[in-house]
Amino acid sequence: MKVAVDKSAGIFSADCECFVFFVYEDENIFAGKKGLFLKPAELFKAGKISGEYKKNRSFTFGSGKKNIRVITAGLGRKKELDAEKIRQAAGILVKEARAAGVEKTAVFNIFADEKYVEAMADGMFLASYEYGMFHTTKKKTISNIVFFNVDAARGRLLKERAVICANVNRARDLQNMPANTATPSYIEKEAKGAASRIKKLAVKAFGLEDIKKMKMGAFYAVARGAKEPAKLVVMNYKGGAAGKKPLVFIGKGITFDTGGISLKPQSTPVGG
Repeated sequence: MKVAVDKSAGIFSADCECFVFFVYEDENIFAGKKGLFLKPAELFKAGKISGEYKKNRSFTFGSGKKNIRVITAGLGRKKELDAEKIRQAAGILVKEARAAGVEKTAVFNIFADEKYVEAMADGMFLASYEYGMFHTTKKKTISNIVFFNVDAARGRLLKERAVICANVNRARDLQNMPANTATPSYIEKEAKGAASRIKKLAVKAFGLEDIKKMKMGAFYAVARGAKEPAKLVVMNYKGGAAGKKPLVFIGKGITFDTGGISLKPQSTPVGG
């Protein structure tokens, strides 16, 4: 996904198919912003815009080639706002835009608090995910987002969250892949590919005999039944301060067997 930012409020200058606004139930975000809508008060009154939490509205205005699709995402009352509400609302509106076949979207940012900007970004970027590796017909997905009314600091934050969420979505791809695709060697290749792009990241992969020597008996015993030999992949990011205790994350990249469920009675797999 391509992400761009613009410090101006001129959202309708963007070459996009859809224009997104977050709105409050008890505050008109369009007040004093000329050029956004001709008569936003009438749109609220007509029910085309609702600030109620999780209530989205989608409509078009204009005529001919100037038809503009707008989606508004309700946030509820401003005093009751929190990051999770923003994240949820952002995710819902992205799913609505995807359902409409939108690929290019412009978003008007109304948040000053960086944790709210982060929540908006995470909700949108993560909700845009769809596992489509084996789809014969590729669905349209949101490929471009431009955020308007964004200063330099929040612009950097949005781009940072885009990178983080892209990698979260890649991890979701790996999780969703069938075991005959995401094999141990495939996971090893993926990890080494990441290391080639990221400074201070080193990767070492241990084979089945290494696993045996490390006395990882359960791992070794189960892996012996697999078609492809197991790999123990260790990723070491040396980006912390010297002398500082490391953080260790252990992930189960299981691609073969997680407990012999097929050997147990279907009615009582836990032996009860």
